[in-house]
Amino acid sequence: MLKRALTIALVIASSITNASATTAKYATELVPYIAKYKVYRGGDEHGTAQRSLHHLKPDPTYNNKYKFSYTSDVNWLIFSDIRQESSEFNVDNNSLTPLMYKMKREGTGPDRKYSLTFKHDKNQLISNKSNSPLTLSCAPDCFDSMSYHVQMSRDLAAGKTSLSYLVYDKKGNPKQYSFEVKEKELLATPYGQIEAIKVMRDYGNTNKQAIAWFAPSLNYIMVRLLKVKEGVEQFDIQLNTFEQDNSR
Repeated sequence: MLKRALTIALVIASSITNASATTAKYATELVPYIAKYKVYRGGDEHGTAQRSLHHLKPDPTYNNKYKFSYTSDVNWLIFSDIRQESSEFNVDNNSLTPLMYKMKREGTGPDRKYSLTFKHDKNQLISNKSNSPLTLSCAPDCFDSMSYHVQMSRDLAAGKTSLSYLVYDKKGNPKQYSFEVKEKELLATPYGQIEAIKVMRDYGNTNKQAIAWFAPSLNYIMVRLLKVKEGVEQFDIQLNTFEQDNSR
């Protein structure tokens, strides 16, 4: 318990230190969409993925709720991986408040299922992997493993160039995710040529690399994601189709 408390305190302190001194202007209403991707490895196609954002019906507590979802189906040699991941959150003025996170993975190796429920009124995080509630500390903000992607798009639209997020991972552990905004690039994707902002995750002194590109012309959605480990490409996800979804 002491080790976990110290970890939470250090992560929160880092989050506060990295917070922007000025408050950015954000749009309260997000634009729902459905984006479909092709998944590559070494230049060959090995599967598909989809990211979607939907506006949910309001409830007595939260009146501007959204659901952000991700699915993927990847096959490579004898390896298969099917994933479903989602986050429900509320947007109020400049704040994005995570409410529920779910993740399910099937395929080669053990199947996995995770869920998190954010109890902000009690400062508790309910995890299906813990027998008792975990401590939830959102100072000034916190996210789950999906909702921070939405916030990143909002931050890029607001013109931020240094991004840092306090993220509770699928097991409920708090971690600091930091990113550096690089230059714009013209990408050739299955969707077509598109100008996008390059963003690199800061892993520190590790052999991991993650690069994402976000397109201003498509409401700053992610149009490509490349992950490399020890110099070997893990996967390369590229946008194939995009459509706005105005249904509620």
